[in-house]
Formats: sequence, structure tokens, C-alpha cells
Amino acid sequence: MKTKFSGILTLLLALVVQLSFAQEKTITGTITDDTGLPLPGVNIIIKGTSKGTQSDFDGNYSIQAEVGQTLTYSYVGFETQQKKVGASNTIDVTMQAGSELDEVVITAFGIKRTRNEITGNVVTVNSEAIEKSPFVSADQALQGTVSGLQINATSGTPGSSQEIRIRGIQSVTASNEPLIVIDGIPVTAGNISGSANVSSVSVFSLVAPSNIENITVLKDAVSTAPYGASGSNGVILITTKSGKSGKTQFNLTTNTGYVNNAVKGLTPLSGSQKLELLEESLWQSFGSGINGDGTIATRGDVRQYILDSPSRFAGAINWLETGRPDIDWEDAVENDNAALTDINFSVTQGGENSTFYASLGYNYSEATVIGSDYERVSGSLKYNTDLNDKLNLGITINGSNIKQNASLEQGAFFSNPNLSKLFLSPFINPYNADGTPNIGEDFTDFTSLHNTVYTARNDIRRNDVTRVIQATDLSYDLLRNLTLKTVFNIDYSLAYYKGYQNPVHGDGEDIGGSAIESAQRLFNYTSQNQVDYSFDLGEKHSFRVTGLTEYAKYKTYYLQGYGENFPNKILKNLSATSDNYGAFSSFSDRTSTRLVGLFNYDFDSKYVLDASISYQGDSRFSKDTRFDDFYSIGVAWNIHEESFLKNSSVINTLRLKGGYGTTGNSGINRNQFQALANFSNTYNDGSPALFIAGFGTTAGWEKGLKRDLALDFGLFNNRISGTLGYYSNETSDMLLNAPLAYSSQFIGDGGGGRALQNIGNMSNKGYEFEISADVISNDNFKWNVRGNFASLENEVFGVPEDAEIITGTRVVQDGKKVYEWYLPVWAGVDPANGDPLWYTDETLTETTNTYSDAERVYTDYNALPTYSGGFGTRVDLHNFFAEASFYFAGGNKVFEDWAGYTQTSNGTRLNSFNATTVLYDGIWRQPGDNATHPRMDFNDPLISNAASSSTRFLYDGDYIRLRSVAVGYSFNPELTDSIGIDGLTVSVRGTNLVTWIKDDRLKWDPEIDTSGFTNLSTPPTKAIALNVNLKF
Repeated sequence: MKTKFSGILTLLLALVVQLSFAQEKTITGTITDDTGLPLPGVNIIIKGTSKGTQSDFDGNYSIQAEVGQTLTYSYVGFETQQKKVGASNTIDVTMQAGSELDEVVITAFGIKRTRNEITGNVVTVNSEAIEKSPFVSADQALQGTVSGLQINATSGTPGSSQEIRIRGIQSVTASNEPLIVIDGIPVTAGNISGSANVSSVSVFSLVAPSNIENITVLKDAVSTAPYGASGSNGVILITTKSGKSGKTQFNLTTNTGYVNNAVKGLTPLSGSQKLELLEESLWQSFGSGINGDGTIATRGDVRQYILDSPSRFAGAINWLETGRPDIDWEDAVENDNAALTDINFSVTQGGENSTFYASLGYNYSEATVIGSDYERVSGSLKYNTDLNDKLNLGITINGSNIKQNASLEQGAFFSNPNLSKLFLSPFINPYNADGTPNIGEDFTDFTSLHNTVYTARNDIRRNDVTRVIQATDLSYDLLRNLTLKTVFNIDYSLAYYKGYQNPVHGDGEDIGGSAIESAQRLFNYTSQNQVDYSFDLGEKHSFRVTGLTEYAKYKTYYLQGYGENFPNKILKNLSATSDNYGAFSSFSDRTSTRLVGLFNYDFDSKYVLDASISYQGDSRFSKDTRFDDFYSIGVAWNIHEESFLKNSSVINTLRLKGGYGTTGNSGINRNQFQALANFSNTYNDGSPALFIAGFGTTAGWEKGLKRDLALDFGLFNNRISGTLGYYSNETSDMLLNAPLAYSSQFIGDGGGGRALQNIGNMSNKGYEFEISADVISNDNFKWNVRGNFASLENEVFGVPEDAEIITGTRVVQDGKKVYEWYLPVWAGVDPANGDPLWYTDETLTETTNTYSDAERVYTDYNALPTYSGGFGTRVDLHNFFAEASFYFAGGNKVFEDWAGYTQTSNGTRLNSFNATTVLYDGIWRQPGDNATHPRMDFNDPLISNAASSSTRFLYDGDYIRLRSVAVGYSFNPELTDSIGIDGLTVSVRGTNLVTWIKDDRLKWDPEIDTSGFTNLSTPPTKAIALNVNLKF
């Protein structure tokens, strides 16, 4: 028995040794289409593995493979082919046009699969759509390209963060940001600006769009569950460009153009219009108007009343005495036709065993307001080599430095140029007679605001950020179809901020100027160890198993210094200050660890099963709630592979797929579970004092349950293709601030009696549809149309009354939409006397002119669009092309947050600031007027309350935008080859050129973040740019 057992072991050992030493060899070949022309960019993957390459510009490729392995060749618009590796070292392939849309897509952890092998909802946007966009941040190019993905500009300032939401919002308190993964490694996302008051800085903007090969959006549980809690809000995979085999290829791309605001917005009153409304308000209050006291005898006497009151109306009097000059603050602070320049140079080369890609880029973009611009220098290097026939090494480095002269735009700051153009009085001239900025008594005597023309030039608000992302991966083919892979990633950001307020005019005037400097270091590293094993049983059963461990560490260091009182206006560094010194520093860290298992089964390319399980821990939670597990299961049926459809001339692709799984959300601040202490001190002249800042919470993960069902189709040789799907996402155990037990309130959160707890649920569900059709497709003329649509239905439930959120405008309550608008209902203007009117109850029958008597009503609307999507078309005629795309969204309501100033009927406020032409055109002037705005009045409380929060300033958010339009020409290769150029394309592209808004009352740009409030930041922009792409 012992001998027999030893013999079996010997045979098994021999088998293992044989498998271990199976030799790889280099397979080369050329890939052409059915006319014999070479096809660049064809994906070649060893079936059942992640190992692959692409064909070069001449259609050539090279890959290491073993005898018996199968190579899969795929390219969009061509039939996928498979070739088994045999004795020959050369495999040439002729791709046949037509029958499958089976391009290779990258899924979780860099695993490459064809569409036939995917059960999840995955959408890929290629480099062409990304790198031709004139925006500095690649995420802006995604708007309107993926159903269910919403990109909203938080500011039009170059480099600012964009709000990205996938299928609505999943949480009230925790993060709603999707996970960003670059070349397989999760990275830090969000805003890295040095001040919450100035323009944001998107971490996304530090990655040059020209270095991106494609962006893949993962939306469902099957696709996102492998990322555990990090993927609860969806995942965006960024794949940067890699080297290609073949001769050295250089690529030079330039974009040059100009930028303006996409929507004109509100128009401020001119001096004459303001004076007219000011006189009207005085007549109504002090003349014989509705509320007049008779002090002013006739309308003709109003002007004299102003002239006789210099302390109250100094600005108006000065404007009249200087000849009623035409003053335009909007023109003074806007930067029309802001410059845009983007240049990128890259080189790629590959031999038998290695490839590399290197690039260098430069971007300079001005903002559409004065004093703000953005400059980025970026570089990348990607090197991949086979160290031997089993060991592969990949190194990727992406580095960039940005300098953003930011705008003071994140609030109603007196030096915010977006505030200045609407609030500063047209009675005050921005300039002196000699052209210098007016900052003397002719300015300060008439307003408390700042002359932004001066502060924009003499104050400093600068973000200077350097970021390096480095990834090293090493893979080893231990056995045939058994690969070990280890990846180590470093994500390092150094964010320096300098703020300077000059001592002459503005916020620094009364303190001799001030300076604040800060440095923030973010050092994150991630280590992944992965094992992939694939095998076949017979000809029809294919299995793939992946196991992965991940450890991630996130560390943040922050140091800040502050000082006041400069000796002069020349010195601007912190070291030159002499008073009110202050310093602050902090450190925080976080650890995350995961164990992931993936299983894939494919039967005869007809039936596919995906399953995953992830066990994850995050140090943001207490030790009792820190770890949790998440899972998913997905199935797909490739109906077109069945015998009854296999040879159909009508239906070429028909795939039914569905998924079910769980995710978590840990996107809360660090250390909230811990008992915290803090210090208060006055630095130089006081002793530090210790106080309790909070005793933490035992709350755990938010849980997400995701369900998906979709049908992929392709008709008529896949000339018509698309996807129809339904999704349902439910968040449970939401993290909400709720009252603590009575015994805990004394020490609960510093005396507030509330802390994060797992309470309540929220659902998001809807339909998604994507379609593309090649209406005409021949050698000389191609016409494609495409579109996508997504719906969203949102509801909060299971929230107890003591955990509700009720603000002055919105609520989070059981049975309502998340942050549903909750406001008094505006009933219009009384035609008889110009009084403002509101409804007193939900029946909307009785009205009142007293704001406090109006009843707040649930509107059944929130800020989330209930529908969104995009559509477009492209025409290729010989070497010419033209294309256009549109984005639309709606079904939501947006609130004009600053209408109390821009549309005020209160003469006292108008006298101090300014208003807009919407007010001028809409006010009540005499009995019988069907007005949109109440009568002007200088001091009537009824009129002052007219601008209080109500549905008066709640607008439909529906809009359609011409997202992109372009025309271009690609020069004939026969012409360019003669001068040593491989390719030359010239195009002109316009972005956001036209916007149609449903509600004509909404003058602000309708692209507003999911808070739903308009703000005083720079609005989204439109651009026209000349693009030149040269390959040689």
C-alpha cells in the first residue's frame, strides 16, 4: 500500500514539474481587415488570463504564450477570433467585419474580458472622446456618454472638482463619491484645495486626459462588489496608455482656443435702471404709493428727496453729479474669451519582450473671471517587460504639478468676482480717471464691498499641488494558467497653499494685510497580492478563479501658519508679518484591508456565472464593527450563441444578464468612533486647555443591496446595438446623526446629545437604455447615431422622527425623497396692490400676504434629476468628419439661493447693493398689473419678506445642452507618408455652445450639484478650440 501511494505521489510530482516547466515562446503576427489593410489596436488576450497585448500602427503584434493556449483577437466592429498556439511561432489573422461587438473591457483588478464573458453593467469610453475635450479634467468628458452617470460642475474655474454621481445618491451622511481606480489601483479622489473658501482642486485634474487610454464605468453589484465598501457608489476605472509593439511612434497633440461662460446668467441693473427702481421704492414708502406716508408730494419730488439726503444716498448723488456714467461691473470682472492651451507629446515603442510609453504635457487655462488661471505640467512613463519566459514586470509613473490661482468663490465673500458683478452698485466706478482701480473715498464711502478689480490683482490665493502615482506590478506564471501577481502602489500628493490679503484695500486693510500658508501631504500606499487560475474541462467548460489580498494605508499631514501686519505692500511672505501669529497642525491616518475571492464559469460561451466575496476592514469604525463581508452573483445567457440564433442574419447579439449583491459604505471622517480630546489655546499669550470633543460612536458600515437586469442586443450585423436594463439599489443601516441614549448624552458628542448611528433606509431605482446605430456604413461614407437614457426614482424610508433632518428649505423624512424641497408655496403678486402672496394650506386655495402665516408644503421634488442622458451623431465622408453630441437632464427642482439680493423689491437693500433686470422687468407698478415681482418699497416688512424662501425661487431643472460639436479632416496617408508623417488630423471643436432651459425664470446655469442650490462660484463654461494631431 505504501509503495502504491508513493507511486501515485511520484506521478503527481512529475505532472506538477511538467506543468511548471512548460515553456513559453514568442508568437508574432500581423492583423489585417478583409481588404488587407493593417488594423492597429486589436486586443490579443490569452484566453482565461489577464495577459494580453495590442497590435501596433502597422497591425503587428508580439506575445508570449505556451503551446496549447488559445489567443483571442477582438476589435470593435469585427468578429472575435480565436487561434490555438501550436508549433508555429507566427499567427497572422484576418479580421472579418460585422458579426460581434465583442471588444475587450477591463473589469475589477485589471481582469480583461470580452463582452460575451461579462455579467455586469460595464460601459467604456475610449481615448478619442476623452483627449479631444478642451477641459483640463478628464471626468468632464464623460458627461452624457454613460447612462446613469451624472457629472455636475461645482465651478467653471479650471481644475475645479466635478460632482460625480452614479445612479443617484446612496447616502445622506457618508460619501457619495465613486471610487477612482487608475491602472488597477484605488487612488485618493476629491478636493485638495488649501482653503474651503476658494476654488476647489480636483485630484482628477492632475491626470492629463491625453494620457488616458479609456475610462470604464462600473455601476452594478457584480462589477463593484469586488471593491467592497470602496465601490458602493460605483467605480471609475482609468486605464492609462501603454506602449505598443513595433517601430517607434511619436504623437503630438495640441488644443488652442478660448472659453466663456456657457450661460449668460443674470444681467445686473444699469445705473439708470437702479435709480428708477430706487425712486419707485421711495415713492411707494414716502409718497402717495400703496404704503406711502405723504412725505414726498409728487413723483417729481422723489429726485430732490434723494439729493437732500446725502448720508443715505451718497452713491446715487455722486453718480448723478459725475454725469451718470455708464458703469458695468460685469464687464470689469469678467475675462471674456479666456485663453486655453493644451500640448501633449508622447512616444511609444515595443520589441519582442518589452514595450514603453512616455509622455510630456502642458496645459494653461484662464478662468472666465479676472485673477484666476490654471497651469499644469505632467509626465508619464509606462514600461512593461518580460524578464524571462515566466516573469513579467510592469512599472507605471504618472506625475504632475499644477498651479491654480484660485477665485474666492465658495461663498458671499466681498472679493468674489462673481458676487461683485451682481452686487456692486452701478453708481460706483471701478476705475479712476487715469485707469487705475478705484479704491479711495470715491469707492469706500459708497459701499462696504471690495473693488475686485484691485483685489484680484493684488491678493494671492494660490494652490500649488504636486502629485505622483507610481505602480509596480510583478507577475509570475507558476504553472500553466496559474499566475501569481503582486502590485505595489504609491500615491503621493503635496498640496501647498498661499493666501495673501494686501494691506491697502479689501479684507487685509484694517489689519495691515495678512498671510496664511499651509502644506498638506497625502501619502497613500496599496499592496495587492493576487493569484489567478484558469482551466478548461473538455471543450465547453471554462473556469477562472481569482484570490486577492489588499492592504492600504492612508496618511495625511497638515501644517498651517498665519500672521498679520506687513511693513509694506511689497513683502508678501508669512515671515514678513509682525502680529497675531497663529499655527495649526494635524495628522490622521486610516487603514483598510481586504480579502477577495472571484469565480467565473463559462459554458460553451453561452452561459456565464460570476461570483465574488469580499471581507473588508476599515479603521474608521470601532473594533466591534470594523469588519464586514460583501458578496455578489451574476449570470449571463448569450442567446445568440444558441443554435436557433447562431446563423441569424437579423439578430447577431442577444445577451440576457442579471446580478445581485451587497456593498458597504465607509465614507465618513476618520476617528469618529474614538473618544476625542482637543486643545484650545491662543498660541503666544495663553495656556493650552484640554476639553472633551466627543466620545465617539459604535456605528458600523452602511449596507447596500444592488439588483440589476439587462438585455444586450445587436441587429443587422450589429449595425444597431444597445442595452436595456433595470436597476434597484437599496441602502440600509444609513449613517445618520441621531439622539444618544439619555445616559450617554453627557459625554456623547461634546454636549450635543447626538452621534452617528445606523438608522433608516434609502432606495434608488430606474431604467437605463443605450443604443448605437450605423445608419450608413461603406468605405467612403459612414453615419452613426447614438443615445442613452436613464431614469431615477428615489425614496427615504425607515427614518424615525428624532433622526429626521429639517432645514429651512429641505427635509430628510420617512416616505419622502432625500432632501425633498419643503417650502411655503408662492401664490404670486396681488394685482390690486403689489403685495406678495403665499398659500396658507396644502389645498392651495387661501392666500396671505404675511410670510409667517404661509404653510410649508412637501413639493414631491428634490435636486436629483429623475431622467438624464445624451444623444449624438457622427458623419464620415472620405477624409472629412463631423459630429455632435447633446446632454439632457430634468425632473428635478433647483433653488435660487441669492434671490434675496438679485431680485429684491426692498429699496433699502437695493440702495446698498444692486439687483438684476429680472426685477426691473417684473415689478408691480400700478393697480391691475399682472406682475412677477412685488411692488418696490423702501422699508415695508411685507416686501422685505417677499424674498424669503418659498417656491417663488424654486425652478424646473430641465435642460438640454449641445455638449460637443466638431468638424475635422484627416489627411490622406499617401500624402503625409511622402513627408515622413504617419497621420495628420485637424479639427475645430465647440463645447457647451448652446443650452436650452425649460423654465424661462431660471437665469443661472442649470448644471447644479445635487444640493440643488445656485451659488456664487464661476458657472460652467463653453469653449471653441482648434485641435491638431500629428503622428510620425
